[in-house]
Amino acid sequence: MINPSIFDFQIALQAEQGTGADAPSHYLYCLSGSDVKADPEVVTVPIGEASRVSDGISFIAGAPVAGNLVIVAQDDMLPLVQLLCLGDLDTSGSGDPYAHAGTINQTGGVPYFTLFKHVDDLYEKFIDCKVNTFRFETSAEGEGQLLKVTLGIVGIGLPTYEEEWASPATAEDKDKIFLWHYGANSWSVDNTAVAGISEFILEGNNNLATVPGEDKTGYALAEQKGDITCSTRLVVEDLERYLTYMYGSSSPSASTEMTLDSIPTGQFSCKLERVAASPGAERSFAVSIPELTYAVGEPPAITPDPSGAPIYQTLGGLVTGDDPKITITTKNGTDTYELGS
Repeated sequence: MINPSIFDFQIALQAEQGTGADAPSHYLYCLSGSDVKADPEVVTVPIGEASRVSDGISFIAGAPVAGNLVIVAQDDMLPLVQLLCLGDLDTSGSGDPYAHAGTINQTGGVPYFTLFKHVDDLYEKFIDCKVNTFRFETSAEGEGQLLKVTLGIVGIGLPTYEEEWASPATAEDKDKIFLWHYGANSWSVDNTAVAGISEFILEGNNNLATVPGEDKTGYALAEQKGDITCSTRLVVEDLERYLTYMYGSSSPSASTEMTLDSIPTGQFSCKLERVAASPGAERSFAVSIPELTYAVGEPPAITPDPSGAPIYQTLGGLVTGDDPKITITTKNGTDTYELGS
């Protein structure tokens, strides 16, 4: 009997489309909800036959590859994940620690990679994959404290069956993780330090389209207009944000009407620091968003409640402004990410 609990996913960056990596470079610790597979598309075309019940003509029109990986964010795999999500990665530093800063590739796209899937005795290799959607998230309660990344993956290469990985990637130590409380004293919303924050979610969509071509699998994956959003959950401690959002000022004068002239903007940044820069070599994950336009999420509301329970607000914004619109930086002990061999 096949045991679905025996599984892992590994990945490697491709040098170019059409040439899959021979071996994985990074092992991913995946959580429940992870799977990527090919889905053959069977098409049946009705035809006229000398019978009332017709079989028609059936054929396989394609086999798109799609799925999600829900992965634990770790030191050495994060820079590659940042590159796959955003398209640009700049590595700096003359020694440990090295800083890997991921930003949006505004003139190109996101790179192709090879996915290696293993479930019990099944080994499958998927080439020419890209990240279509991504979600970084962590929160203050329970298992949600673990920083995790969900990658929505699509691919145009037909999978191949393999017997086993000749050179599997080495798994990172399980203690190389990032937890919610590593971000203490670093959360900044609207250029103000906040402590009463309990959730952070960063989501992006590369909006990939499969370009049809001479083969069933598609000619290429093309990036269309995308977007990135960020949301936080805050306890409402005063009226400042509510008044600014609704009346255009944190201290409006009497008889001020609600403003409909513009959508408020803000800012967000945080750093989950597992190892401090001093006295050791820093190990951290940081996000910096200079401008958010609060076009998503919940508008602020002051709602009466007889129980007196704290009021919370989910503050969501669209990443806007000048480039770099967002910077995701991981500091680790590796000076580069690796191409698949």
